[in-house]
Amino acid sequence: MRQTSSARITKIPAKKTDTLLIITYGCVVLAAVLAVIKLGLLTFYPRTIIDQSTYQAVALDNGQTFFGKLTKLNVDTYVLVDVYYLQTSNSTPTNDPSDQTADATTEPKTDIKLVPLTSDLHQPYNHMIINVEHVVFWQNLRPESPVITAIEQQ
Repeated sequence: MRQTSSARITKIPAKKTDTLLIITYGCVVLAAVLAVIKLGLLTFYPRTIIDQSTYQAVALDNGQTFFGKLTKLNVDTYVLVDVYYLQTSNSTPTNDPSDQTADATTEPKTDIKLVPLTSDLHQPYNHMIINVEHVVFWQNLRPESPVITAIEQQ
């Protein structure tokens, strides 16, 4: 005894199948091309404007600024090597009567010193891995920059 099914199988015409297949492949290819372009622009553009022959200043969102040679590791990460930062200290004038240059109204002076990262108490290696989200801005420094002069004198 043979059972018959009441469900009918309908065939989609070949032209419609081919058209759907072409549209699907086209969308997949378009999405892949857009992804490559987006990733390429995010990773390629900053690498082209980071001048590898000089130092960069990197300002972070916590207010600190570091100086060094910057490279982009990937979309999310910078690497800064040969790292320095500025250290400030206030010096108060002395009230020594023998000091002819001292003035009673002299304001405290702020001394600024360029410090290598490796001289910190915890003695880190001379590089920093920086999350891109924490970089406010970075700049290439010109060869005549006082920061570069101070680094070369150390």
